[in-house]
Amino acid sequence: DVWKVGYDIASALQAAFENKVVHRSVTPVNIIRRKSDKTCFLGDLMLAKALEGSLAINVTVAGEIVGNLAYLPPESTGGNVPIDCRLDIYGLGATLYALLTGRPPFRADTTIELIRQIREKVPDPPRNYQLSINGQFEGIVMKMLEKRPEDRYQDPQRLLADLIRV
Repeated sequence: DVWKVGYDIASALQAAFENKVVHRSVTPVNIIRRKSDKTCFLGDLMLAKALEGSLAINVTVAGEIVGNLAYLPPESTGGNVPIDCRLDIYGLGATLYALLTGRPPFRADTTIELIRQIREKVPDPPRNYQLSINGQFEGIVMKMLEKRPEDRYQDPQRLLADLIRV
């Protein structure tokens, strides 16, 4: 079931990528699952950003944290960051991690501690919480959660190719 969520949402991210749109808030709350066939859709495009053309406007202030902190990549926790699809890939990875383990990749009592963990700590492997997780799938999720954007999947198409291999 979690693989299917990953595949469906990665497909949605691919469509967004092709249209030069970054969602910026991929979290479990923004995934809608159709009951009849369990197809998943990515909802809540309120924070989405068009990357070029007449629709390329800012809806936030530079340096502002946008979205649910537990699902944001390290580069979104401060400073002026380039906005691209790797933000959404991390968000999907954090979402899949939460679906596999029952918890987001990092939890803390304070915002400052949560930001420190997101920036510095490597999440526990999902199999620490659920032994039956496919090793290849776990590797894909962990790659999506890499700290440095250049170490993650560079676009949704590459992510989809690995998901199909699983």
